[in-house]
Amino acid sequence: MSKASTTTRPVRHALTVLVALVLIAAGWVSSAGANVAVQDDDGLTRDQAALAEEQALIGRQLRRLRDTMGHLAQRFEDEGRVHAAGLLRDALKELDERPEATSSLTLEELMDTSRNGIREGRTLTALETQEATLIRLNTLLSILMDRRNLETLEENIQELRDIKESLGQLADDQQKLGERTDQLREDSKDDRLKELGAGLEQLRQEQRDLLREGEDLARESGTFEMEQILSRLNQLSEQQNLANQAFPTWTPEDSERLEAARPSLNAARAEQSKAERLNQAAQDLRDAAAGARAGDDTTPIADELKSASERLERQARTAKDETTKTAAQALADSADEMRDASSDVERQIAAQAAEARAELLEIVAATAAAAAQAARDQAEDAIAELAQEPTSAGVAAERMQSALAKASEAHAEAQGKPSAASRQATDEASQALDQGLEAQEKLGNALEANQDEAAQEAGALAEDLERVAEQPDATTPEAQEQQASAQAAASALSEAQAAMEQARDAAQQGQSAQASQAAQEATEKLNEAKAALGQALDQAAQQGAAGEQREDQAARQEALAEKAEDLAELADSESLTEAAQEAVRDALERAQEEMSKAQQAMSEPGGGEQAAKAQREAIDALSEAAQAAEEGVQPNSEATQAEAAAQAEEQRRIEEMLLELARRNEERESPMPQPNLDSAASSASQAAQSLEQASQGGPQPESEPEEGEQGDLDRAREQEEETERQIQEALDQLEEEEKQYQELRQEELLFRIAEEIEQMLDTHRQQMAATVEADLERAAGARVSRRTRVRLRAIAREEEALGARSEEIANKLSEESVMVFHEIMRNVQTDFVRIARDMDEKGGYQSGDRVQALQEDVENSLEWLQAALDEEMQRRDEEQEEQEPQDGGGENPPPPLVPDVAELKLLRRMEVELLDQLRQIRDLHPELAEANPELDPLLMEELGRLAYKHQRITELFQEFRRRLGVPDPDGGTGAGE
Repeated sequence: MSKASTTTRPVRHALTVLVALVLIAAGWVSSAGANVAVQDDDGLTRDQAALAEEQALIGRQLRRLRDTMGHLAQRFEDEGRVHAAGLLRDALKELDERPEATSSLTLEELMDTSRNGIREGRTLTALETQEATLIRLNTLLSILMDRRNLETLEENIQELRDIKESLGQLADDQQKLGERTDQLREDSKDDRLKELGAGLEQLRQEQRDLLREGEDLARESGTFEMEQILSRLNQLSEQQNLANQAFPTWTPEDSERLEAARPSLNAARAEQSKAERLNQAAQDLRDAAAGARAGDDTTPIADELKSASERLERQARTAKDETTKTAAQALADSADEMRDASSDVERQIAAQAAEARAELLEIVAATAAAAAQAARDQAEDAIAELAQEPTSAGVAAERMQSALAKASEAHAEAQGKPSAASRQATDEASQALDQGLEAQEKLGNALEANQDEAAQEAGALAEDLERVAEQPDATTPEAQEQQASAQAAASALSEAQAAMEQARDAAQQGQSAQASQAAQEATEKLNEAKAALGQALDQAAQQGAAGEQREDQAARQEALAEKAEDLAELADSESLTEAAQEAVRDALERAQEEMSKAQQAMSEPGGGEQAAKAQREAIDALSEAAQAAEEGVQPNSEATQAEAAAQAEEQRRIEEMLLELARRNEERESPMPQPNLDSAASSASQAAQSLEQASQGGPQPESEPEEGEQGDLDRAREQEEETERQIQEALDQLEEEEKQYQELRQEELLFRIAEEIEQMLDTHRQQMAATVEADLERAAGARVSRRTRVRLRAIAREEEALGARSEEIANKLSEESVMVFHEIMRNVQTDFVRIARDMDEKGGYQSGDRVQALQEDVENSLEWLQAALDEEMQRRDEEQEEQEPQDGGGENPPPPLVPDVAELKLLRRMEVELLDQLRQIRDLHPELAEANPELDPLLMEELGRLAYKHQRITELFQEFRRRLGVPDPDGGTGAGE
């Protein structure tokens, strides 16, 4: 919707040139009729021929412009610049329009008609056609400048507002329907379901209270921190047990046993590759011999053998293998023989020689294949014992053993010949070796890091326990025993930390046995710490009334579990779907299990943390049960089902209205992305369907919900909320579109006002010049001549007409709340009326300095307005060039027609100019300084005019101060002034 000032600028420039050319051509045509010119051979005058050629040139430029716009439109569309491309497409469409006002002719046809009129000497027709052409070109320019007709923009805005208003009403209706659905869900609950809901809420609250009391008791008795430490200690112990299982599988010294198989594997791979190269060379020779025996041209055969020989020569140099080099020479010799063979006999001899060389190479290849198999057997013997051991190296050796067995089978199947399958299996064995060594290294690093982290955690736990053990109020024997147990646990943790650090250091040095032994010692110390900490917790639980309170809490927890069991019997409410009933029972069963776990943990020393965890799980299960009970509600009476049917009918109405609004919105053909009202209508349709099913007592057999699925009312409510959300999104999008339409309207209004002020200023300056001339004609003190009176009355009428135009602009500015601009235009209008009055008969045909000074005031005011409007339009253009339009909804009003800062600048200028005028009057009339001066009525009128202007400037400034929240000099906001 923003102006595409940068995207279509080249096209607009070209079109502006076209307009200028048409204007020039029109001027030539109008003057050509009065010229007497010489005719050429075609019967055309020289001027006619020149004008016709000029019109043809303009036509060609228009056609080039059409092509340019087409290319640009396609490019902009590819680049995603949709709006700029749309402007160009609209302009192209305008070129093809055939309006009745131009005799159903396109723009190009109008130009051709003008050219024909010039050639045929029909000057008047040519002029009329060119005037119509200018109108069409200006329309085209307005499209490219994204200039919309002000009335059209206001119509678009009104259409948009109508749709927004209807959509807003639907949003309200949808919200009210959602509230009715919520109420229907409440009305559909029978007594059992209400009792279930209340019972679940009460049970959840009681479980929360019991959880909080248990945590408070743990803090008061000093067991809270110890239970937290015990929980962390249990996790650390589990991790250490896993490390103990991993250490025996890590044997870095076995890496040498794996490496022992590498030389044999490398030899097997080398011999295997050699065998394959020789076998391929033999095959190349046999293929060449077959071609020669068949009588084929031996030159291509020789070339292929030569290429194969060169390839084999390179492989021989890479592998440093003399046997391969010999095979390459055999290929080269056969290539030379094939190339030299010119007769059948010579070809047969060359073929026989090639076959002999092939047979020899095959024997050597089989020998290499056998050597490869022997090397694989040696590698397999090297890892046979290692493959039986349950270590990471043993796993790698087992994989190598399997791959080597596959290679041996492939070798046997190939009957001793080179085999690709055998080579692939040998490569797999080599990869298994590399991966085994890498796994050894990774496992060692992981165990080292694991023991380092475990040592840090053990140290942190020891510090926490020492802090807990250092309680100053441990005066009773029981408290002292608890303190001693905690200190023993801390000491055991410190020893575990030391053992873990030994395991870490041993793993770093690759000493697996020592690392495994140290890790096992760490586990034993962790078990000692757990036992001591458990003893401390047991001692703390027996102190004072803590034991009795825990027993009481355990009993209360047991009672809560029984309540959960009782509530499950209420799940068979007729208001719930079968799926919801099952979901409620399952959730309550889980809650009961977790409550039983919590009760058991409360009876064990140090079980407070486990009890709290189980209690939290029970609370979550109760919440799931409450949610299932809420979502599974179905109407179960005639009244509620009738209400569901009525709501379904209302939802269908909203759906139809949304579809209607979608159609109306689509008919607007807006260039902006439009909201997907069809999607909102789809959500409304789904909500209506769910409500209809609810009105029939639940889903029909063909749409029976799966287990755990919510009821129809809950689905309807979700779909209603989705419909409401999409309607609101659509409103936000339309709000943004209206905002951009308003900005376009403001730009058009600014342009029109600026254009009107420019014309007024030109006309006023002409009247100013005419006033000076009329005043010069008057003799000092003489009676005004009739000629001068007529001239002054004409000027007065023009100025009066300008005053009427000023009033229209002032009213428009007032509607837009542009206070300062409106004030200036109102002053200009008043001054125009006064000028017209003074220069007419009523004012005595004045034309002297006072009238001319008043005219200068009007000129200055119009110049200020013109400059301010030009600056504002330039600012808007620069902003549009610097940034793309941004999406976003909301109810924020569009920015004002003119920003506050521009109005404040103009207000200051008005005040400065007013002070200058007052100083001038004071200098011209020193009598104003006297006590009771007798002043001229005209001077009094002027002073009154300036005083009124000053009062208005003050009032405008106060209004700005209130609007901007600027405090007044007394410290207030000026609201009461």
